[in-house]
Amino acid sequence: MVNIILYILIGLLSGTISGLIGAKIAIGLSSEILRKLFGFALFLISLHMIFTK
Repeated sequence: MVNIILYILIGLLSGTISGLIGAKIAIGLSSEILRKLFGFALFLISLHMIFTK
């Protein structure tokens, strides 16, 4: 059950990251900060997946 939730989160995050990259072109610096936050969240999720295997 937890894995399904994690995969959904990863899918949402990766979709959001690509959306933020597009927004970065339009908006500029503010989305850079958001993109770093989402990248960090994705990093934490992948760490969690490595340690729970």
